[in-house]
Amino acid sequence: MITKYSKGLTKRICKKVAIGVPFKYAAISCGLSEATFWVYMDKYKEFREAIDKSKSVGLTCLIQEIRLDKSLNAKIWLAERWAPKELHFESQAQQNMEEKILALANEIKQLTETKGDTNGIQSSSSFTIN
Repeated sequence: MITKYSKGLTKRICKKVAIGVPFKYAAISCGLSEATFWVYMDKYKEFREAIDKSKSVGLTCLIQEIRLDKSLNAKIWLAERWAPKELHFESQAQQNMEEKILALANEIKQLTETKGDTNGIQSSSSFTIN
């Protein structure tokens, strides 16, 4: 898969990046291997700048949409993966489940330490996960 660098190629890849297509797949769909994409990112300043701008524009639009409708889980999922260091929207349900799992793990630990084995776990009626 050999594709020469051109402004047209850059525009095609940037259109895909701006709508959230990962770099690898944006490149491949335009006939460029992932390895060559990264070579172009290093070699061509204007290519790198165009890709960065496209990602920024796309992310800005996505954030605007999320702000208008906070129930759009798919957009939140995409935003978290698109910019994981900058964006993280942890759902309340996920946080509650993690707390319940930790509480259950602590209860199991206490029971095994008290009983000396795991048989005591089966007789305990205080285990509930809603």
